[in-house]
Amino acid sequence: MKRSRQWTSIVGLAASLAFAAGIARAQGPAAPAAGGGLRTMVTLDVATREVFLLGRSGGDILYRTPTSPPGVSATMKPDAVQRAEFDITVDDNAVFAFARKRQWLQAAQKILSVVQPTLPFLDLPDNNATDWAIKAGVYLRKAAQTAAQGSPAERETAPRLFASAYAVLNAAGRAEWHFYGESARMRAILCLIDLGRLDEAEKELARVREPDKGDATYGVYHLARGELLFARKKYVEAMDAAIQSLIYETKDIESFPDALILSARCYEELNEMHRTRDIYYEVARLFRGTDWGDRSRARLRRIMRDDLAAEAEETDIAAVFFGSAEDMKEVIEKFLAGSEGVKDIDVDAPATEPGAESKPEGEKP
Repeated sequence: MKRSRQWTSIVGLAASLAFAAGIARAQGPAAPAAGGGLRTMVTLDVATREVFLLGRSGGDILYRTPTSPPGVSATMKPDAVQRAEFDITVDDNAVFAFARKRQWLQAAQKILSVVQPTLPFLDLPDNNATDWAIKAGVYLRKAAQTAAQGSPAERETAPRLFASAYAVLNAAGRAEWHFYGESARMRAILCLIDLGRLDEAEKELARVREPDKGDATYGVYHLARGELLFARKKYVEAMDAAIQSLIYETKDIESFPDALILSARCYEELNEMHRTRDIYYEVARLFRGTDWGDRSRARLRRIMRDDLAAEAEETDIAAVFFGSAEDMKEVIEKFLAGSEGVKDIDVDAPATEPGAESKPEGEKP
């Protein structure tokens, strides 16, 4: 999909970017929805009944029954609920059609147009909205990353999108019952780093459990560590965290390529340009047709154009003995020549300065 086409669509949907504030406000007490709340089937002990969720009162949930008189509500404890089924239906075909075209903002909006009222209640066990909320948060962060490397007008939207992604993922992170709930919380921390809110990110990361190898959160935890260290300009330590993110057994498609790119960025800051070049090449080759591949190819093209890896590389001893040496410059130039018609993103677009306390709209510090 051509970038101009995607962003023409985004400009046409500019008014909907105001959902950043709405999502952020959903983290606090929720006002009763129009029509009397969010219809939900809740299972308490062995009984399932219909209620309308109105908001939160402290940690409790405000609700009314279908027969409650106007203005009358009651409260329930979240830990008393065994299961919650919200009255929502997401058009998954439309969502994945947008996702296949990498129209991340539209995919997220399609989900949130249905799921947003559920965000204050995602801690209710076994509910049918948390999976969708996590997808929406991931899509929003992808949209923000794309915007951050676009035109100046596109870059202006990036902080709002990162803030929206943070709000959604932070809500999903309260779903401690969910297999990926803890992972969503760590992805929310990545959004704080994207926003330059490094002190806040560091405090949040210190509160989460350090996972064991084999845990679903192992890769994204060390990726968040690495991104935070990189933002602090601690490149050697960031490289170590990136390696930790890469070496776990069950690779997460949403963190593994990011960790590879992080390692390339660390090598670049440490002026090890041959390793930088080779990692970008592998990511561009292995993840062709993805945002990771596009970013890596654009950076690789810049490295080759500016001859940043021009100095002769030390010969690998294995290549001498086994005759496996390749002229990587020739290999990469051939690869890049095969994608001449693909428009590159702006890999040198200015990023948020670390420590610049960009706050989500509608959210208190």
